[in-house]
Amino acid sequence: MHLISLDFFPALTTLAVHDIPPKPSFTSCFPCITRSDQDAVGESVIKYFIENWPWKIPGDFTKLVGQGLELWTGFTLPTALKDRIECASMLSVLGFMLDDILDTYNHDQTKQFMSRLRGLILGNTHPAADNQVEFVFADIYARIRDTDKTDPFRLGNKYCEETLRWIMALLNQEPFNASVQNTLESYAEYRFTDVGVWWAFSLMEWACNLPVPEHIACDPNFHALQRKAGMHGLLTNDLYSYRREVLQASRISFNGMKPKIVNSIPVVMVEHNFDEGEATEYIKNHLTEVEVSFLEMEDNWKLKYSGDDLAFFEKYFTATKCMIAGNLWWSASCGRYNQL
Repeated sequence: MHLISLDFFPALTTLAVHDIPPKPSFTSCFPCITRSDQDAVGESVIKYFIENWPWKIPGDFTKLVGQGLELWTGFTLPTALKDRIECASMLSVLGFMLDDILDTYNHDQTKQFMSRLRGLILGNTHPAADNQVEFVFADIYARIRDTDKTDPFRLGNKYCEETLRWIMALLNQEPFNASVQNTLESYAEYRFTDVGVWWAFSLMEWACNLPVPEHIACDPNFHALQRKAGMHGLLTNDLYSYRREVLQASRISFNGMKPKIVNSIPVVMVEHNFDEGEATEYIKNHLTEVEVSFLEMEDNWKLKYSGDDLAFFEKYFTATKCMIAGNLWWSASCGRYNQL
């Protein structure tokens, strides 16, 4: 176990790699814990996707191998059950690949694709015989539902239901509009749905076997706790994905116009009239404030609860802090964000 002190690579101001500015450091107060089986799990998951995903051209799977998508859950869910971590890692890869798929779809194509996913997730729709993407979704979610056979809390089904809620929210969400999501607060509200923050907590609860007592789930302070952690994860990913998004935007144009980058850094630049460096520092300071506030909430809840409720919160806070720290560590080191 160790504290994280990581480097952040700011956005490129030109396309030349040698022009990248010096890397400021960001230090989290939460420890990053790694699993002893992380490499073995990652290798198994990569093998699964190499063999089952419909790659368009031979060798295309090398893009997957270099991104480190299979390692996200190893970093973020070190307390996950041994018989669930591999499936959780599959879900991580699937989520990122779904994001890439949807980036190529228009609104109508997205709706059509998502409408099929509902049945695949619940197991009442069979994948089309010639659709390997549907097969992968159906196979992985069947494994999740199977865990309910020995789980009295049926967390696998709860996770599937949360996934469906996320899908329906995505279908009903309007496209990103920089003139509407023009503050960090409004941007975060939009992105909480867009990137599936609540879905991530449901994944953590299933993988780590953390059934939330009903009276705690109804407590608005519990949602405030999740929102703090979700904000940290969202802003961390924005910091480390910004370079990649800038490069992607520089290579794509529609009628001579560059696409807008959906990231908190340009939002803060406009909101506070900052340059990139100032906006980066603002986000980093905000991350530190979130961590301090999170620890204060933890102390307050330890005074509020006792007995079984306190034991639950100690496990939940530990798992959440691991997810925060692991997401930071992964974001700073994964190929997806850092291999240009």
